[in-house]
Amino acid sequence: MLDSLFKFEKELDLTRETQADVSGLTGWMQSFEFILLTTVWYNILQSINIRSKLVQGSKFTMEEGVQQVKRLLEEIPQLNDSEPNLLMEAKVIAEEVGITTELKRTQKNLKDKTFPR
Repeated sequence: MLDSLFKFEKELDLTRETQADVSGLTGWMQSFEFILLTTVWYNILQSINIRSKLVQGSKFTMEEGVQQVKRLLEEIPQLNDSEPNLLMEAKVIAEEVGITTELKRTQKNLKDKTFPR
């Protein structure tokens, strides 16, 4: 995907706005935050996919389908408990592709706001 974006950037006559979008997207896709979020979503969707394939089996009863959905609902929150494992998995991937494994700290400046009473 990154190769395609780089190719677009070099070979197409893009507007400045589109060039900025492509540049922002390639920067995001080369960040550790992107790899970490992709790893988390991959694991969530993999859990859903496994249950979905089981439920779609022709020999599955409605009760068994309900049990699979219940197991899925129990399994997804457990991913939160496996945060260190997901972080380690993302670090391995990032290191393999040469991306720094430190999360960027962003801090928003909060201005004093007066709220209506």
